[in-house]
Amino acid sequence: MLQRIYGMMDIDYVNIVRIEHVNKALERWPLLAECRQLAERRD
Repeated sequence: MLQRIYGMMDIDYVNIVRIEHVNKALERWPLLAECRQLAERRD
């Protein structure tokens, strides 16, 4: 709504810190990484 009123651009937000935390968790717990791969294959 504010975008239309003030002519604001649509900005894509990427949470870099979250991505880093997820990647570190996947390195620490290989089973978690394997589960993620299986879930991605199903999608």
